[in-house]
Amino acid sequence: MKAPRLAYTALLCIMTIAYALMYYLTPMQLDDFIFAGYYRQCAGGSTGFSLSALADYVSLVRYEENGRLANLLAGPWVIWLPKAVAAALMALCTTAMIRLMAKLAAPTARYAPVALAAAWLTAGIVLAWREYIWVADMFLNYVPASVCFLLFITTFSRREARPGAAATVAAALIALLTAWWHEACAVGGLAAIAAVALTQRLRLSRRQWIMTAAFALGTVIVLTSPAIWHRFAFHEALDTFTWRGYIKLLPCTTIVCVSAVMISLTRRGRRYLRRSITADTTFIMLAAAMVAGAALLAKINAMSGRAAWFAELPAAVLLLSMLRHVALPPTARRIAATAAAVLMCLLMASAIRWQAIYRDHDTAVWAKINASPHGTAFCDDAPQCPRATTLFYPTYMTWSEKGQYLAASAYCGNRIIAVVPQCLDSLTSLDRLTPIPGSAGLYAFGSAVVARNGAVPSPSDIDIYDYMQLTYHATDGSTYWNVPSIAHRFITNAGDTLINVRPGYWRVKGPFARIDTFSR
Repeated sequence: MKAPRLAYTALLCIMTIAYALMYYLTPMQLDDFIFAGYYRQCAGGSTGFSLSALADYVSLVRYEENGRLANLLAGPWVIWLPKAVAAALMALCTTAMIRLMAKLAAPTARYAPVALAAAWLTAGIVLAWREYIWVADMFLNYVPASVCFLLFITTFSRREARPGAAATVAAALIALLTAWWHEACAVGGLAAIAAVALTQRLRLSRRQWIMTAAFALGTVIVLTSPAIWHRFAFHEALDTFTWRGYIKLLPCTTIVCVSAVMISLTRRGRRYLRRSITADTTFIMLAAAMVAGAALLAKINAMSGRAAWFAELPAAVLLLSMLRHVALPPTARRIAATAAAVLMCLLMASAIRWQAIYRDHDTAVWAKINASPHGTAFCDDAPQCPRATTLFYPTYMTWSEKGQYLAASAYCGNRIIAVVPQCLDSLTSLDRLTPIPGSAGLYAFGSAVVARNGAVPSPSDIDIYDYMQLTYHATDGSTYWNVPSIAHRFITNAGDTLINVRPGYWRVKGPFARIDTFSR
């Protein structure tokens, strides 16, 4: 086996193993509970296979959530697939996504370890892995969608004189799945098809027209869900858009756009861009999808890294394609690729180590919840992972998320679930609470902050409160203004009902000299 092929294969194996470990160590959480709960609801509390329950589940998800194929698969995926099998499939899919990114950026090379290492590093930095992508439902929404999207671009831009019937059917299926998998894929794909049709003056091949029709069908399926329009309306009503935040979510898109402007300042650069825009179908589709993804992010006003995923993905491939034209000696390229691979190995090793810590913490939390007659786990938070060595890949804030309590409580039959500081385990009488000065009317016990039952607005049906804003004044003189805080009801070992209040930010640390009023 020649050296490039050996290096290429070894890198693929390392990536797959690292991702498999990361997925395997990520416990069931957040949206996994939601979609598994939907199926159990449709199956009368059972997790066994039932065709009628599956049909009801599909209808329920389309009505309550959205029409994405990803979410239709989420419930059965979480319930029926063994953890090891699911982790292996997820790892292979992730590796396939990065391999496709490298192939699109360097289409002429059969085995290109340099391009693969560059694609791994680029994907590892610019894509929003930090936003719970390791959770099964989040993974299903973004990574397989990315694989379908990149396969769609590869297939649509391929020129064949007489493609066979089987190849055409496969291409149509890829187009259908791409649009159906996620509505952002549908928007980006439609923009890509439109850009190619315009530059070719509607002179598309028969296979391209068939793929366009299949893509349109998938778009109709995903957008005919009533819930998706409610979600769009909800995000549009939010007043969270800022240009600074917008650009921060699109680093790769910004770099590509700035690079294109700089390249256009030279004659050679203008020739490259003109040739790419007029003759390179892959470039046209990636650029159109990038612009559409960025425009959709601004339109729906969803300021999160996941919402930027389908702008950053084509931007990352475009950036890699541009870097391929940078004149570097072969030795320098190999050194850079080796450094990129080593950096990603170190990053994944650190992330895996911390994810194992959080998996053990989650296991301990559930053991205490199940052992408690009140559903209360007295357990301190696990330490925060260092950003520099993990890029916040691990799912380290699970039990600080309101959504985790809502989803887990619903999955467990609307049982009250609370994870509160370990010190509250020894609270035997409410007389031991110490009032904290300030208009919030809160109390301290050890390192915990609590409110008496009924001291905050009425809870939802499972005793989970929305985020509220509090201003914390620490005893060391630090002040944290308008901190989103979560409050939820729990029952002490003595049988008293209290409300645990915790800051939504890890940097907010007590003890507190004063906590001022919140507003809902």
